[in-house]
Amino acid sequence: DNAGQNAPHPIAIIGDRKWENVTVSAMSRFAEGAGPSDMLAVGGRVAGGPTNPSRLWEAGVFLTLWHTGKWTMTGGASGNLSTGMLKGWVELELSFEGETVHASINGNNVGTTTGQVNWKSGYVAIGCTYGSHSFDNVSVHVHDDRCDATDAMTGDFARRDFENDNA
Repeated sequence: DNAGQNAPHPIAIIGDRKWENVTVSAMSRFAEGAGPSDMLAVGGRVAGGPTNPSRLWEAGVFLTLWHTGKWTMTGGASGNLSTGMLKGWVELELSFEGETVHASINGNNVGTTTGQVNWKSGYVAIGCTYGSHSFDNVSVHVHDDRCDATDAMTGDFARRDFENDNA
């Protein structure tokens, strides 16, 4: 039975498809017993949205960290972290300014790409392989003058970092 083999990895989109200049970060942690094919990711300028969920991983810019320590960024940047860094929480961040995207892990810039972004705007996202991986302190900062975070969300939720507060 091949029914589940082509299923996309879980992904959560946040925000507004009009967001252009935005920073998204999240503390992330691999589940105990994670294997080499397990990954965690943050994304931005994710197109498709609720109308085309099966294409979300293909339409956006992602910083992906594999349990082997390898990381990749849409646009070709890649590298490796010490596997010792993967034993606890790891901060993944993408920042979008015009045609330039910066990726950082634990506050260190690991990659920058310019002109490789096919999408001018879109949602932000967090995602992973199936498993009990964790995300906490997800933060979204919209830098656009014409498109504020409150355009997409209302109330106190739009004015603070998104946190896993079990609310």
